[in-house]
Amino acid sequence: MLFSTAFRRTAVQRLAMAGNGRRGLATASPGGSGAFVHTLYRNVFRSNIAYLTYVFAGAIVVEWVYSKGIDTAWEISNRGKLFHQVDWTKWHFHLDEEEEEEEEEEEDE
Repeated sequence: MLFSTAFRRTAVQRLAMAGNGRRGLATASPGGSGAFVHTLYRNVFRSNIAYLTYVFAGAIVVEWVYSKGIDTAWEISNRGKLFHQVDWTKWHFHLDEEEEEEEEEEEDE
């Protein structure tokens, strides 16, 4: 029984070599589109700390880009109506008149 198991293993290994000395598709180093997945695994998914770092850094970058995009869209759609875009020299406030009157009264005294 031990011999038959060893024989089957070597037969399977010979079939996996596929006659040209190369390993089968499942164990070969990836090429083409599989290279991206292999690089991603090697750099990101290999350890938990690297994966968590990429997740948190990615969340921060995506939040920043999303926030800038929404702010830009909001300012374009409300051009001229926002607080920092209003020309305050065109506005005359009643509070200013009262302060001027008080200053004139103090000067008169």
